[in-house]
Amino acid sequence: MPKTVLPILIYHLRRFIDRFFTRKSSALLIWLSVFIGILAGFMSAIFDHGIIWISELRLHIIETYSDSSVPLWAVAIPLSSLMAGLAFYITHRFAPEAGGSGIPEIEGAMEGMRPVRWKRVIPVKFFGGLLALGSGMALGREGPSVQLGANVGRMISDIFKVNKVDGQALLAAGVAGGLRLPHLMHL
Repeated sequence: MPKTVLPILIYHLRRFIDRFFTRKSSALLIWLSVFIGILAGFMSAIFDHGIIWISELRLHIIETYSDSSVPLWAVAIPLSSLMAGLAFYITHRFAPEAGGSGIPEIEGAMEGMRPVRWKRVIPVKFFGGLLALGSGMALGREGPSVQLGANVGRMISDIFKVNKVDGQALLAAGVAGGLRLPHLMHL
C-alpha cells in the first residue's frame, strides 16, 4: 500500500469509530442484533439437526420392530401418530400461539397486534416442532425457525429492557437470523 493511502484509511476508520461509539444506543442495538442473529441461527441449526436425528430415530425404530410377521405400516402409523399427537398436546396445552408455522404470529407481533410470549413459545415450538416434523409430517422448517428466531429477539430485548421501537428491530433481527443462518451452516 502506498504511504499516502494508509494515513487516509486510519483517519476514516477513527472517524467512523468515534461517530459509531458516541451514539451508545445505536451501538448497543447493532451489537444486540448481531448477538441475536448468531443465537437465533444457532438455535435454528440445532432445530434442523434435531429434526434429522428424530426422523432417523423414528425410521430406525420402525425398521427394528417391523419384521416379516408384522407389516411396516403397523409400526409406522402408530409411532408417527403418537409423535404428532404429543406435539399437538404440548402445543395446545402450554402455548397455543406456537401452533402452525408461526409466521402469522410474528407478522402480528411486528404490527403490534399480538404479544410475543417467548418464555413458553421457545421450548414448546422447539420440542413440539421436533416431534411434529420428526414424525414424518410434510411441513416446512422455515416457519418454526422464523418464530424461534423472533422469540429469541424478543427475549434479548426484554432482558436488556430495550424500548418498543428498538425491540421491533431486534425482533426482525431474530427473524433474519433464524431464517438465514441455518441454511448457511449447511454449506
